[in-house]
Amino acid sequence: LYKLSKLSYKKLTDYFTIINMTDRPNLPCRSLTEFKVALLAWRKLDDVIIYRLNTSLPVRAMQENDSDKTRQCKELFNDLESNHSARKTAISQCLKENERIVQDLVQQKITGDTKASQQVRNEMTKLRLIQAELGVEDVIRSRTMKVYHERCWSYYPHDVHRK
Repeated sequence: LYKLSKLSYKKLTDYFTIINMTDRPNLPCRSLTEFKVALLAWRKLDDVIIYRLNTSLPVRAMQENDSDKTRQCKELFNDLESNHSARKTAISQCLKENERIVQDLVQQKITGDTKASQQVRNEMTKLRLIQAELGVEDVIRSRTMKVYHERCWSYYPHDVHRK
């Protein structure tokens, strides 16, 4: 991770500026490093969920009215859901793009291209790493929704386990 961050710190900070709840950048699918950096930045909301809950839902000593907390929990839930959905869609699109590339390389290999064998192996590795990100997304979503549910279950009840 250090190497990834060091190599792409400028790009990482650029993604932090670009990514918010309304603007969805396209994930860079061809470069695995840029793909990982973009996902890291895009997962920022999940990383700061506890901070965001603490700032939007103050402790009981500083009680606000329940309708305001309901509104805040609903907004946060909608932000989280749209973020998770957009990330999962973007990862799936990268998977499809890389699967197409692998199929093209396999065809080149069949026709006798000698360089295609190494490229197929490299692209298959990248494809497996991108597929692993779908599993990571499920874990991140599960943990984020667990934290969300612990704080907002009484203000905005809904099924946080749906996908």
